[in-house]
Amino acid sequence: MLIWEWRSTEKIWRRSFFSANAVDLDAVARLVRIPGGGSALLAPITVRLNGVPCLPIQILRDRDEISTPHHLYCFTTATAAAVTFTGGCGKMRCARCLGQLIDGESIVECPRCRAHHHADHWKYGPGCQKCNYPTTGPSWIPEAME
Repeated sequence: MLIWEWRSTEKIWRRSFFSANAVDLDAVARLVRIPGGGSALLAPITVRLNGVPCLPIQILRDRDEISTPHHLYCFTTATAAAVTFTGGCGKMRCARCLGQLIDGESIVECPRCRAHHHADHWKYGPGCQKCNYPTTGPSWIPEAME
């Protein structure tokens, strides 16, 4: 789960990746992971979702804007790529070099297309070899506010 928080004093968006099952926003709202991969917002009517007063429970979509009394957040389903270790990978190959991935070797799985790369090959280019998902940073950043 990735949340962007608008820092009005700095005039920038600050991102936070959350791996927890629930995240509190401004002590008035809570983001909760839903089994099966989605996320929901639990909030009172004082919280706005995309400019509209929030229902007590709302299923979130990519790039939803959440406005609490004191902060502005943007939710995105984009995730960062992470290094994992292969195990029972059989005949999997690195998308970049096409070399075989060996059991116990560190790899990166593209968050978008699930293509596998040797960990040290992931950042050889600006994007995933198969789908061009960015190898550094998130794939989407909200526009700056005035």
